[in-house]
Amino acid sequence: MTGVFGYDKIPRGTINTEEKEKEITKWQEQWTSCTKGAENKLFFLNIKDRMKTTIYLSAEFTAMVTGHGLTRSYLHRCKIISD
Repeated sequence: MTGVFGYDKIPRGTINTEEKEKEITKWQEQWTSCTKGAENKLFFLNIKDRMKTTIYLSAEFTAMVTGHGLTRSYLHRCKIISD
């Protein structure tokens, strides 16, 4: 049945769900095509799977995921240790 203005009414929840799916699809395309964030992509390959996962963030977790944790490779890169 067509409404007064020539369109069928769609429930707000349906519109919200469809828009969220579009946003996630666009985000995934950007995530896949971006050349930066290689360390993050090792942990989070797929945006939909990431959104389903609860992650408790801490300073230590963020440092490790971004490659800035106090690991030997980081300390060497910053010339704090020699090898």
